[in-house]
Amino acid sequence: KRFAQQPFTIGGCDKDGNDCSNELSLRILEIYDGMNILDPKIHIRYHKNIDRALFTKAVSMIRNGDSSICIINDEAVFRGYEKMGIPREDSQHYVILGCYEPFIMGIEHCEVSSAWLSMPKILQYSMNGGRDILNGRQIGFESKTDFESFEDFLEIFLSQLKYYIDFTVDFAEKQGFISTLVNPSPIYSSTLDECLEKGRDIHEYPLKYNNIGINVFGLATVVDSLCAIKKFVFDEKRLSLSEFYE
Repeated sequence: KRFAQQPFTIGGCDKDGNDCSNELSLRILEIYDGMNILDPKIHIRYHKNIDRALFTKAVSMIRNGDSSICIINDEAVFRGYEKMGIPREDSQHYVILGCYEPFIMGIEHCEVSSAWLSMPKILQYSMNGGRDILNGRQIGFESKTDFESFEDFLEIFLSQLKYYIDFTVDFAEKQGFISTLVNPSPIYSSTLDECLEKGRDIHEYPLKYNNIGINVFGLATVVDSLCAIKKFVFDEKRLSLSEFYE
């Protein structure tokens, strides 16, 4: 009775691109297909050397529409970890946590969705001097509402966005330090070597890698909105920004 389906990862490759699936991987898919169920949600780690029988079976199940299969690109995940300074020697062991979030089993503590950030909401702040459209409260920093050009407006939006990102990151970090007090996890912690060796709870960040994730949403909406503002307010001058805002 989880609010989302239980994630279950199969397949993948090692740091050199060699396929890590085996007969059991394919057998899991065959049995899952025969059960006609949607939970667990199976994530299949895709790479260029993936076993063709496994991949063919997976895409046929997707096509039939009676399963819950997600394809995760190993190369994209490896590159993402490399941007964080984590080598493939470690990231090759990733599985999926939650909906689609990768984490490295046994050596990474990954707190996903520790905060939510709405980009369209920040665009509203930028059009209204940093104030909320619903209650008039000053949420972002106080900024001007009269702009000579779209570039002038875009600069304010990006500044408000940075202001709110900094606030959100600070909030997430402060939240992390009290996680053990609010939600200690002794049973989970006891399954991890470093937690046992250091005598620390998982939320005290004892593992080799400890990462916090923030959900940023509304990217497509905010791009569409910026394009509309540029077109109707600044390029064609059909409306003033305040008229557009109303």
